[in-house]
Amino acid sequence: MGLLGQWPGEGSLLPLAGLLAWTLALLVACDRYYAPRPHVARGQRLAEESRAAELERLAAQSSQLVRELRELQELLPQRAREGAAPTAAQGQAGAVAPWTASGEAVPHEASAAQGMLREPLLSNPRRLAALYNLVTTNTASSGCYSFSASTDADVSSATCKDSNRCPICFLATGLSAAATLRIGKCSTAYIGSSTQLSNAVLEYTIINADTTYSLTVEAHATADFSASAVSTKTLSQSESTRALCYSGGSGTVAYLYFQQA
Repeated sequence: MGLLGQWPGEGSLLPLAGLLAWTLALLVACDRYYAPRPHVARGQRLAEESRAAELERLAAQSSQLVRELRELQELLPQRAREGAAPTAAQGQAGAVAPWTASGEAVPHEASAAQGMLREPLLSNPRRLAALYNLVTTNTASSGCYSFSASTDADVSSATCKDSNRCPICFLATGLSAAATLRIGKCSTAYIGSSTQLSNAVLEYTIINADTTYSLTVEAHATADFSASAVSTKTLSQSESTRALCYSGGSGTVAYLYFQQA
């Protein structure tokens, strides 16, 4: 009875019960607040997976780019030794190597770098079209020579037109009658002030911008044009063509391979 007699009465237990209930409610609230939230955790996981996938993709592209640059580094000296001759595919794509956009010749090493860098990196087949400056008086950096009457161009001469090598583009305009453009010895054409074509393929662009008269293009194997043309093509008014000249084969010297219709 001594211990029981000292036990608090029923009324004195109410504050203790209230304190316990409040403490329990606080613990439940804290547990809910700090517990993992399923939708937040899922969003974070998806974001991390997306970042990981993007990093993996970028790493793969970086590795591919490194491999292609290494291949470029290995092939560049060989291309430089070969003179970086333009290929037929590059010619059809409008490439102007080994000239700059203005038509001026560039060194073989630089031409090799340009040719290699035209090749697609990361499977990007982008190509740039040719761009020529148009002149009526030929200079060492002319891109396209314009004329208004029949004309001869011995492209194997360093003084082809106006004491300079001839460009690889010819444009006829303002004709007063049907005209003829005779191109001589293209297989040894000057592609710079002191460099001639050798074991390579060169592309010519010929335009008849006249709206009335035709233009006949002739390829000749002699500088004086005394022999018959080895290949010809006639352009009607407002027509153009491209022609390839091959310098490395026998029996096809100075032959222009005209674009087929």
